[in-house]
Amino acid sequence: MRAIEALLGVGEGPLPVSTLAAVLDISEEEVESALAVLAAEYAPGRRGMVLAFIAGGYELRTAPDLAAVVGRLLAGDGDGRLKAASLEALAVVAYMQPVSRAQISEVRGVNSDAVVRGLALRGLIAGDREQGRPGVPVMYSTTPAFLERFGLGSLEELPELSQFVPPAAAIEGFEDRLRRA
Repeated sequence: MRAIEALLGVGEGPLPVSTLAAVLDISEEEVESALAVLAAEYAPGRRGMVLAFIAGGYELRTAPDLAAVVGRLLAGDGDGRLKAASLEALAVVAYMQPVSRAQISEVRGVNSDAVVRGLALRGLIAGDREQGRPGVPVMYSTTPAFLERFGLGSLEELPELSQFVPPAAAIEGFEDRLRRA
């Protein structure tokens, strides 16, 4: 049950029972039983989170009565620190803009919907959709608040990505160690 709770805590979207069972190498019935226990522990009014079934999966969500408090944090009224997931998504937007939510998720390798919403609430990114074109995804770009927060005069002051890429020999050595493992 603790493992399911941990997975739900790090998931950035609803996790289906089948996914939880596969990751934990247990039956779907065992997952459903553990979810029933967790649902009782996370019953509305007992904790700051609730266990919700949404879009075919389970997710830990903010208790509805605490949404305003969480909203203040996400809008920047908290301590202002960004979590690693937010920094990753923000870097993707900064270097690839304009970029869609799906592209951000693809680069990060995980669903980034919640992180993108949080960054938009903080005013660090903004979305733009071409008017009158149904099916066109929202394209996100950084805002002046992003530049201010990171002390940049313009996007040209972003460090070169090459500074963060290891030399080819290091990558080859890493790949060799992975093949031998």
